[in-house]
Amino acid sequence: MDISDTKKLKGKITRYFFVVMIVLVFLVSGIFILDYATVWIVMILPAASYWLGTYIGLAQTIFQFFVFGMALYSYFKIVRTPPGKIPMYWKPTDYTDEELEKAKLVSTSKEKSRKSSHKHNTPRYCNACDRFKPPRAHHCSECNV
Repeated sequence: MDISDTKKLKGKITRYFFVVMIVLVFLVSGIFILDYATVWIVMILPAASYWLGTYIGLAQTIFQFFVFGMALYSYFKIVRTPPGKIPMYWKPTDYTDEELEKAKLVSTSKEKSRKSSHKHNTPRYCNACDRFKPPRAHHCSECNV
């Protein structure tokens, strides 16, 4: 298998992954809407005189619509928001310049151990980006970010 075949396969996998994610978003949205519609059919419509005929019932109905709308809005906002990037010249603020330089030297040396940097709570430095990484941040080899 040569490089062009690998790139084609990678492109197909990316496309299929994207399609699967879109299907999952619609599936979750559909289940959410179906669940809410079932609540309306089972609970609210049979007792419509209470839910829509009294102030308390009307307030509860409006509140339910509000919560449902906010939940849908939040879900779609989460799905469509990109993860973000680390600012270009970000540096950890909890460390002195000497500690940062030491961490930079350790990460560029061949003796670097992944466990040692986490064990001693030292700042992490990304050699690919040539900058410091916040805790729980990872370098993306796909997009070089």
